[in-house]
Amino acid sequence: MFEPVGALQIPLPPGVQLPSGLPSMADLPAQLGMKNAGLYTPWAARSSGIEWELVAQPPDTNVTLFTLTQAQLDAATQLAFGQALPFVVVFSKSVMAPSELELAFKGTPYAYYETQAVYSQGDSSPIPVIYFMHWGQLRNPGDTDGGSNSVDKAALQANGTLGYAFQVDYKASAVRQPPAMAFGAAFAQQFGGPVEVPPEPPPPPGPLPPPPGPPAPPPPTGPPEAKASLVGPALVGLGAAAATFFAVRAMRKKRR
Repeated sequence: MFEPVGALQIPLPPGVQLPSGLPSMADLPAQLGMKNAGLYTPWAARSSGIEWELVAQPPDTNVTLFTLTQAQLDAATQLAFGQALPFVVVFSKSVMAPSELELAFKGTPYAYYETQAVYSQGDSSPIPVIYFMHWGQLRNPGDTDGGSNSVDKAALQANGTLGYAFQVDYKASAVRQPPAMAFGAAFAQQFGGPVEVPPEPPPPPGPLPPPPGPPAPPPPTGPPEAKASLVGPALVGLGAAAATFFAVRAMRKKRR
């Protein structure tokens, strides 16, 4: 299994920037005896509604997951001189609506942030199993939906387990190829029914057809002399026909 370098440990969801003043947490899993729960790749994400936002494959980052208990979460705050973890994650096999997750996190120090559909780097199947990372963000002071309830209980309400996760570089950690099927099709195959995803971008336009060439020249005509040369034989033919007509007419007169 991939063991990340401590300096790469950023306990934030992919796409979230590192806040200034965040204490170093490089040795936190080892100090607290957290168990490595695998390396995962984000495939899609959503924070509200029903539509998933696709994550380009391959992405820039993977996510390393460790198990986390409420006791370890409290101990992490003490090790960081009172600074609580900025994010926690609930790892689950179940897809849940954002409204259900907001309710699960209500009364805890963390608020629902977003859900990432992920697959395991240890899954060698061309169409890997989809899991879900429901991220919780530390609430701002004065948030009336917050409280001191156990985040462990929130994880159980969200049909998952509490975890500590952080970003790692994709190229340095990936051990499998991206999925051989689009996320929407894989989601429908695993969970049944349609899935709301943005439409795939249209293919790039092909090369433009060449511009039309110059118009074809008109068919060639004979020289004026050729036309004139036809007039003589035509007149001779008409003269001969007229002479024959009058000769025959004169013979008929003689017979009467």
